[in-house]
Amino acid sequence: MFSILFLLLCTTTVWGQQDEAQEVIRIWRARDKAIELRTRLSIDFNDLVAVEQLAQLYYYDFLDMNGGVKLADADRWEPDDSGRYHFPALEPAFDHCADSALWYLLHLWSRNPETYDYLYYPIVQVENYLQLPHAAYILPPEEYHKGAFFPNTYFISFSMYDWEHNYTIDLFQGMKQSRECSKSMARLLADMDEKDLYSATVAKREEVFRLLVHGLSFCQLYLVEAQGENTTLYYKEAQMNPQRSIDGTFHYSVTNRKQKNLAESQWQELSQLLDSISLEELPHFTTCLNRAEGQNYLYETLRPIGFQACHTGCPQPTQRRLLALLQRLVGKIR
Repeated sequence: MFSILFLLLCTTTVWGQQDEAQEVIRIWRARDKAIELRTRLSIDFNDLVAVEQLAQLYYYDFLDMNGGVKLADADRWEPDDSGRYHFPALEPAFDHCADSALWYLLHLWSRNPETYDYLYYPIVQVENYLQLPHAAYILPPEEYHKGAFFPNTYFISFSMYDWEHNYTIDLFQGMKQSRECSKSMARLLADMDEKDLYSATVAKREEVFRLLVHGLSFCQLYLVEAQGENTTLYYKEAQMNPQRSIDGTFHYSVTNRKQKNLAESQWQELSQLLDSISLEELPHFTTCLNRAEGQNYLYETLRPIGFQACHTGCPQPTQRRLLALLQRLVGKIR
């Protein structure tokens, strides 16, 4: 009995030492990285890449200190009802991590508020933590979202509930990824000659549903409009156009268009599937660990209750059934 207890104690001690060693290594690496980046800035103060890396380094130390979670790890953990994560608070590598994060974030944002508009959110987050007055600003919503398919904040994977005082979510990479996703989806929809549904600037309709399936070299778009007793399915197919992709981004050109009036029973089947999906409750995943098909899906609905959308590389079974039904309906169009 004594030998078993002794073995358990030794094992626990070894595990504890390993954890302590990993913490020491984490802190050393962060401090070494800070020295390297500050050296780069001492040579060239306009090295904005180094400024951004320093901002993120100090910001992530701020998150660790508050038991927060980085965007890359967020999908594996569930927040509480207020959108907060509860991890053990780690010892910060820097005594001044919050102050330094704010300094470098403001340095970037002040250079070009439009280019670094996504930094507004972590800036406010850290300012509130430090109990400082707000130094950054953001355009009013009517200007900020003007002419956009989506606001830059739409595809955030975190809950935005009380984000100003939630010090456990990665708004640095979270908002940056959200903005890039919004711009990418807007560019694809523009290539498909589509209208904006988010701001409801299209002609008034009772219900609109849109699904965009895209891969590296192709796009397929399904649009269903229900107005009165008439329901119409529109289909577009596009291929990547190398001549339009000279700016470094992928652009597509529509190669095929189809249109079909749906029977009431077909629209009801579609509508029931939409209701069962509950887009407003789905998180936004841009990647999937076990995805093999290399496709992403953008779902949008415009209904009397408002607009909902979801962008994912990991569609749920119900979402896949919806795509299969649309493909079956399009296949019947001559």
